[in-house]
Amino acid sequence: VDVEELKQFFSDAYHKFGIKTFMVADDTPNEETLKLEILWEAVKDLPEQMSIGGFNRFDVLAKRPEQIKLLDKIGFHSHLFGIESLGEDKARKTIGKGGSKEDMYTGLLIRALWLAYHTTYQRHGLLALIKLLKIN
Repeated sequence: VDVEELKQFFSDAYHKFGIKTFMVADDTPNEETLKLEILWEAVKDLPEQMSIGGFNRFDVLAKRPEQIKLLDKIGFHSHLFGIESLGEDKARKTIGKGGSKEDMYTGLLIRALWLAYHTTYQRHGLLALIKLLKIN
């Protein structure tokens, strides 16, 4: 990936068209921290933080919690994941996804707690997550 081309893409989208919200097409952007570092390099000089969403692997996030700060700096706050992520181990193994159900919940909870601590607009989402996980 050419970081300069990616920088130009975000700059053009923002300055020419006012676009500040993006969806990442890569189905595993946090599989390697390098992908997130490249994305950070591409957006860090923009005058405002972008709002970025896409798929992330919560089992990877549980194993690499240092990615949380990087995701936050990037503006990557909308996380999508497949329904198999929180299902039975057999479903994840069938499609080649690593981690256990507990790893998925741990990654999801780590991210939600980070957002709740650092933002105000996510507090309702955290309360919904706590109810979903039945944490008292």
